[in-house]
Amino acid sequence: MARKKIGVLHVLGWIVGISMFLVSVTSLFSGQLIAAIFVLLAGLVIFPPFMKWFESKVNIELTTWLRIILFFVFLILISLVPHTDETNSSEEISSQINNLETSQSLEIENMEICEEEWECSEWSECTLESKKTRTCISVNNCIGETEPTTTKTCVPSYEIGDIINAGDFNIKINNIYYDDQIGENYYGYFMGAEANGEFIILDLEVENVGDSAKYFSDTMIKLIDKNGREFSADSTAGYYYNSDYRFNFYNINPGITIDGGIVFDIPVDADLVSIGVYDSYASSSYSTFKMFF
Repeated sequence: MARKKIGVLHVLGWIVGISMFLVSVTSLFSGQLIAAIFVLLAGLVIFPPFMKWFESKVNIELTTWLRIILFFVFLILISLVPHTDETNSSEEISSQINNLETSQSLEIENMEICEEEWECSEWSECTLESKKTRTCISVNNCIGETEPTTTKTCVPSYEIGDIINAGDFNIKINNIYYDDQIGENYYGYFMGAEANGEFIILDLEVENVGDSAKYFSDTMIKLIDKNGREFSADSTAGYYYNSDYRFNFYNINPGITIDGGIVFDIPVDADLVSIGVYDSYASSSYSTFKMFF
């Protein structure tokens, strides 16, 4: 009796068919129903016993190549089926996002919008410390408010009798005089100085408030008009006014005050607005102080 030969494709059909059956069972238990069906169909089309039974029932014989084609078609369909884990994960993420957006929307709707509003007083006059201040009160008391500026620097306006501080010197202007000449007549001969414009004399006191002797000179003070023109002291006229050179590089000891006049020869039409004071005779820049002339 001759033995029937078993082909390689026949053996592969058994192996792959059984493997696909096991995979379909695994997919079914993991919740992948559609994938399990396609895997099972892919295994059945190449499983010899099933195909023999199927062909006998429908009286149709499927060629080997047709079975292989159907097998790969089912494999393609399997790859197109979304996995439940990924679907569920995507749905969970989408649900969480929607819940978060809904929660935030509700919070925004229920939250009262707080707008900052401040009531501030007028700025104070500029103090001799070069500061202006004001007070500000929050109307709505919002969380995280930014308070407006309540302090700013300024150029103070000084009056006669106010003390101007410049480094180690306190300068106090006691009076301001105007004249067209300074000096005296001796036996019909004028000994003094005549103004090219007009003399303005600052009658002042200078005190050394430092802890060592310092030189003070009339060159340390300038007068400034509204056009920004700077006027230096006339040391010669100052000599005739004071009868000495007390403000010509005078060495003042700590705690000592000297007084006298510093004279300026300025145009008659000059509109003076401020005083420039160097804090030492070696300084290259000066501080500006508004002054009422």
